[in-house]
Formats: sequence, C-alpha cells, structure tokens
Amino acid sequence: MKKSRLFALSIAMLATVGCAEHSFIEPYTAVKPEVISIPESDLDLDGVADRLDQCPGTPTEYAVDEIGCHMYEQLAVSMELEIQFDNDSSVIERSDLDEIKQVADFMNDHPDTHVEIGGHTSTPATEEYNLQLSERRAKEVAGVLVSEFGIAKERVTFKGYGESRPKDLSETEEAHRINRRIEAVIFGVEQNVVLRESHAVQ
Repeated sequence: MKKSRLFALSIAMLATVGCAEHSFIEPYTAVKPEVISIPESDLDLDGVADRLDQCPGTPTEYAVDEIGCHMYEQLAVSMELEIQFDNDSSVIERSDLDEIKQVADFMNDHPDTHVEIGGHTSTPATEEYNLQLSERRAKEVAGVLVSEFGIAKERVTFKGYGESRPKDLSETEEAHRINRRIEAVIFGVEQNVVLRESHAVQ
C-alpha cells in the first residue's frame, strides 16, 4: 500500500515539475515589420505616376498639369487698323480693304478665333453722337469681314466706344486724326504648349 502511494506521489511531482518548467520559457518577441517604399512607375518621365496619367507619352520637354497633360497658354492679339475715316463719316474706302484683309487672313489661319471690332472717335461733337458714329464705323468694318472675306458672322462682333478711349489727349488736329480709329481685338488666338523650363521659371 505504501509503495502504491509513493509511486502515485512520484508521478504527481513529475507532472508538477514538468508544468513548472514549461511556464518559465522566454516569451515570444514579435519581429517589427519594415515598410519598404516602392516608387510608382512613370514611363514618360513627366512627374505624374502612370496610374494617374491621363496623357501617357507626353514629351519630356513639355510642362504638364496634375493629370499629366500638356499645359497651354492662351494669347490674345490686338490689331489697330489704319483706316482713316473722313470726319463725320463711316464709309470705308476700297483702299482700306487691305487693312481689313490682314485681320481676315489671321482669322483664317486660326479658325478657333473670334474678333471684336471696336470703333473710336475724336472729341468734337457730342459724346452721344460720337458713340453712335463709332458704332457705325465698327459695324461697317465687321460687315466687310463677313461679306468681302467670308469670315463667319458668329465669329465677328462690333462695338462703338465713342470718345471714351482716346490715344492722344491733346486737342489738336493730329490728335483727332489718331483718335478716329478702328481696333480689332482677336480672342483665343492660339494655344501654345508650355515648355517645362519656362514653366519652372515662373
């Protein structure tokens, strides 16, 4: 009987010692993950990742926007036409057609353009009269662009400015001559691609 109890006690002690040894094993130390940054591809080297680039293949010398497309600068051109109206007249002489043709040629070369023909007068006569006279002059030039040179009517507008925008403020005959003028302001002239170097300077 004693031997049986001693044998059972020995087994119990062994079991206890085994559990104690297991509980003293060093705890597991987690390995800290290392984040590796992988650069995104940019095949056309424009500085915009391929996944965002909506204009792949852009030449490297061109400046691009945030979606990788060409950047454009839009210009406007103002032409002063050498049309000398007689005093108190809106009649265009045949000799003046070459001046108007310059505007038509430019617009034909740039089909996306529009023009405003502005009429201007000198100060003699009343302000109201000069405004009406300048509009008649502008309308005549606009009409020649359409009827003589075939510029689409929807591309041409006209406006009279009267004496409100003089170039010469002196009240001389020469000043009056200079102020009696027609100006053509052409909008949306052309879209020039912006080069990367010129964009960086700005």
